[in-house]
Amino acid sequence: SVPALLGPFLALQEFAFVLVLRLGRLFRLFRVLRFVPDLDHLVLGVRRALRASIGIFLALLLVNLILAVMATLLYRDLDPEHFGDPVAAGYSIFQVFTVEGWNEIAGRLEERAAAEGSPLSRAFVAGTRLFFVAAVLVGGILGLSLANAVFVDEMLRDNTESLERKMDELAAELRRI
Repeated sequence: SVPALLGPFLALQEFAFVLVLRLGRLFRLFRVLRFVPDLDHLVLGVRRALRASIGIFLALLLVNLILAVMATLLYRDLDPEHFGDPVAAGYSIFQVFTVEGWNEIAGRLEERAAAEGSPLSRAFVAGTRLFFVAAVLVGGILGLSLANAVFVDEMLRDNTESLERKMDELAAELRRI
């Protein structure tokens, strides 16, 4: 806390990041989670769900990377803010995957392409629409839905296993009767 105390007197703006590191103390609030019933059961389920979902997350990351490079090559001149480099394009494609504001990005590209007035602009607008619809379908609807389904299924797997064991016990008892 010395940089924070000396900051007003010595104008130590370079040490402002130290104050951000002090926020790490808030992680101590996670101790409250000890009072959550069946916390170990919950943590085990989350761990199992993350392990099962890692392949889907990697596949989505690869699709995002491929679409980001394509979008950079196609749209960097029209919208350098969103597609000027692969990192910005990756963020924009991720935004498309989350189905948050994807139509604004596509609309902006369409407006700029139409403003050029070239005969190819109509085909370019149609191609842009097709690109973004495919990105929303593959990444947003199919990809994230699949990741969510696998995650939830793995979280509930232990409940399913215990029910299956009980059903097997009942079936064995019925056979015995």
